[in-house]
Amino acid sequence: MLGGMITKEQLVAATQRLIARFGTPEETKRSREDGVPPRDSDLIDRVITAGASTNQAADPSDIKAALTLLPANQWAADNREFNLLTVARNHGLSWREIANRIGMASPQAAQQRYLRLAEQPPRIYAFRVADEGEAPWHGDPDCLPDGNYETAVFDFDPAPYVNSQFAGKTLEVRHGRVPDDDMPDYLRGFPMVDGRRIGTTDAVQRELFNC
Repeated sequence: MLGGMITKEQLVAATQRLIARFGTPEETKRSREDGVPPRDSDLIDRVITAGASTNQAADPSDIKAALTLLPANQWAADNREFNLLTVARNHGLSWREIANRIGMASPQAAQQRYLRLAEQPPRIYAFRVADEGEAPWHGDPDCLPDGNYETAVFDFDPAPYVNSQFAGKTLEVRHGRVPDDDMPDYLRGFPMVDGRRIGTTDAVQRELFNC
């Protein structure tokens, strides 16, 4: 499936735009001087509030910037939920108690959600140019056993200032549940693969962007 890619440059640009539009003076100063921006969820909420207001027309560029932040923000929310559920279980809370607190229909539903969150999220760990015959694989193609992955294609169209030998090419990718490389999600690229955003591993991102 063909789709665009959210690059770390786009994520940074989206964050900076929303800070300029909706950040407090303190947040703007902290972001500029200390490199600590507001949480993505806070910026997204402010765009939603502005868009829902009858006194303020929503700026399409603000909405687009908020949409850009959604994938990494969702990953962060899932990680936060998983960590809190783990703490709850470690402190003796039953699945019934947890289900009641988070609005799940049954203890089994709460446990199944926890198990889903515990799964390593799929990431693109290898890629190659799709229309060059036996083109070599890049990234870490031996990261998973044969057959333990999915494949897809997408058009790699980074920002004009990105100097990549793969810009403008259609790439074939492999993605699966690879070991975590500890790269922060806000630095990952997020290609659209089969209708969902999937992050890249550090090895893939370095080769794609020559960084």
